[in-house]
Amino acid sequence: RLGTTSTATGRRTMRSWVLRPLSNAVCIGRRQACIKDDILGCQELQEVWVEAGGKPMGGLYSPASQRAKSTQDQLDDSPKSNGPGKKRGRVGARKCLFSLDMERQLSRLVQLKSENANINYADPLVLYRGNFTLLMDSLFAFDEMVELAVFGKVAIEKTHPLSPLMAELLEKLKAPASAIKAVKSQFNLQDAIEDEKIVPIRGMIPSYDAAMTRMEELSSKFFKLIKSTYAPMFGVEPKAISYTDIGKDIFLLEVPLAAYKKAEKHVTETGVFEERARTTKVVKLICCDLRDDIDEYKKCDVVKASGLKMALRHLAGVLCEQYVTLFEAVQAFSYLDCLFSLASLTTSVQGPYCFPSIVASESTTTAPPSFITATGLYHCMVPNVVSNDVSMDNSSGRIILLTGPNMAGKSTLMRTVALGFLLAQLGGPVCASSMTFYPVGRVFTRIGARDAQHRGHSTLYVELKETADICNASNQNSLCLVDELGRGTSTHDGHAVAHATLKYLSGRVGRDTTTSTTSPLVVFSTHYHTLASDIHAEREKAPQGTSNIQLAYMDFALTTTSTNSHIQRVSFLYKVVPGVCSRSYGVEVAASAGIPMHLLTIAQRMSKQLAHKSELHHVGNAIRVISAAVANNNSNDEGNGSIQ
Repeated sequence: RLGTTSTATGRRTMRSWVLRPLSNAVCIGRRQACIKDDILGCQELQEVWVEAGGKPMGGLYSPASQRAKSTQDQLDDSPKSNGPGKKRGRVGARKCLFSLDMERQLSRLVQLKSENANINYADPLVLYRGNFTLLMDSLFAFDEMVELAVFGKVAIEKTHPLSPLMAELLEKLKAPASAIKAVKSQFNLQDAIEDEKIVPIRGMIPSYDAAMTRMEELSSKFFKLIKSTYAPMFGVEPKAISYTDIGKDIFLLEVPLAAYKKAEKHVTETGVFEERARTTKVVKLICCDLRDDIDEYKKCDVVKASGLKMALRHLAGVLCEQYVTLFEAVQAFSYLDCLFSLASLTTSVQGPYCFPSIVASESTTTAPPSFITATGLYHCMVPNVVSNDVSMDNSSGRIILLTGPNMAGKSTLMRTVALGFLLAQLGGPVCASSMTFYPVGRVFTRIGARDAQHRGHSTLYVELKETADICNASNQNSLCLVDELGRGTSTHDGHAVAHATLKYLSGRVGRDTTTSTTSPLVVFSTHYHTLASDIHAEREKAPQGTSNIQLAYMDFALTTTSTNSHIQRVSFLYKVVPGVCSRSYGVEVAASAGIPMHLLTIAQRMSKQLAHKSELHHVGNAIRVISAAVANNNSNDEGNGSIQ
C-alpha cells in the first residue's frame, strides 16, 4: 500500500522515503504522532481529504461523486449571462489539485515567466491557451491547497491539539494565500473563466492599454461613418448596414443587395468602394478610404495579442516571486500525501498492527547499537501469514543462524525483519502486535542467486562480492541478511566461506574492533547443518550469556503419504523455534514438486548413503583424535618414569 499515494509528487516523495528511511528517533516519533493522532484519530480530517480529491483510507480511488469540484467547475455550475454569440467557458476544463503534478506546474510557471515572446514554435493561439490553462490551473490548485489546510486544521482542533509536524505542514499549505491574492487582484477571475483569456487591468501592460485605446477610437470612427456617410449614400437606415470580416479582410461594409443596385452606378464612379463578395441578399464592400485606418487597427490588434501574452508572463512572474513559499507548500502537500498513504496501511493489513516504540539515544555524539524486539511480527504481503517473535539484541544475541527445510520460510522471515525496520523507520504502522527497536543506518542483503554476464561475473562471484560489501561496510547499526551463502561452489569451499563469514560478523575472527565492539544485526540462513552443529557445540562450552549467535530453525511436520511410500510429506508451519534442523528435506520437497517416484527412491537411497559416509567420516576423525591424545599421554607417562 505504499504506492497508494494520491498525487504524482506524493509518489516521488514516497519513493525517496523508501530508498532513504529516517534514522533519527525524534523525526520518526514526529511522523508516528502525526499519523496516529491527527490522521487516524480524526475521522473528519479523513473526510476532508477524500472530499478534496484524495484517496480514501482503504487505498481505493475516491468515487467521482465524492471528488471535490475545482473552482472552474463551481463557477461553470453557476448561471452565466452569456450574450448572443459570446463563447461559453469550457465546463470541467480545470483539473483538481490531486490531478496536477504541482512540481511540474511550478517548473512550467518559471519557464512561462522567462519565455521569449519573439520566438514561437507553434500556433500562437495554441500556445496562449496552453499557458492560460497552466496559470489558471495553478491558481485553482493552490486555492484548494489553502482551503484543505484551513478545513483540516479546524477538523483536527475539534478533537485535540495539532501535533507539531501537522501544524508545520498546514502552515506551509496556507502560505501561498498571499501570492494567490496578489495575482487575482490584477484581473477579473470570472471574466477570465468565461472568455478564456486574462484581460490585464489598466496600467499592467502600457502597450496593451495604448493599443486598446486606439482600437476603440478607430472602431468608434468606423461605426460613426455608417450613420453619417454610408447609410445616406445607399438610401437605407443605419441599422441595415453593418461590418463583417472575411479572413484577414476586416471591417467590410455589408449592404443589402437591393440598396446596392440602386446606388451601384454612383458608387462605381466615385471609387469609394471595391466589391469583395456577393450573396443573394447582401454585398460586401471594401472601404477604400479606410485602408490606412484598418491597417493601423490590425497593427494595434497585434500589439493587443502580444499584450495578452505579456500579461500571462507578468502574472506568472508575480506568482514566482514567492517561488520558495510555493515550493515548500508543494513539498508539504506531497509529505501529507505520503502520511495518508502510510496511514492507509492500517486498513489493508491482514492482522494486527502497532506503532513501534523507539529507544532514544542517551548520547548526542554516538548512536547506540541497533536492535529489535518484536512479538507477532508478520509479512504484510504474504497470504495466510504466520506471525513470529523476533528478538535481536545484546542479551538474546545479535545474530540468528537460521536452518530448516527448503521452502520453510527462511527468506520470508528475513524480508519480514527488514520490512519491519523499513515501516518503522518510515514512521508508519508495523505489522506486529508490539515492537521496540533502535533504527538501523543501512540494510545489506545477500539473497537470491544471479549472475552478471555483461560483466563476466559468475553467480558465486556476485554472491561473494555482496558478502564482501557486508563484511567491509557493516557496523553495529547495520542489518545484514545473508541467505544460503556458498551454494555456488563445492560443499567444502561453500561451508568454509559461510563459516568464516559468520565468525567474522560475530566478531570472533579478524573483525576490526577499534571502532566498535558490537556486531551488526544478522539473519544468516544456511543448509550447512554441520555449521549449525559446530556453533551449537561452541555455545554449550561457552559461559551462559556470552554467545552472540542464536540458533533457530523454521518448524515443520512430517507425515507418511501412503503405506507403500518411503517418502514422507513435509508440512511447513512457518514458525521460528529455537534449535538446529539436522536436514533440509530436499527429497521430500522434490516429491511435492512432482518429481517421478522412481527418481525419488534413487535420490533417497543416495542421500542416506552419503549421510552414512559423512557420519563414518566424523566418527573416524573422532577416533583418530582420541587415539592421538591417548598416545601422547602414554609417551608423557613413560618419559616421566625414566627420569624418576
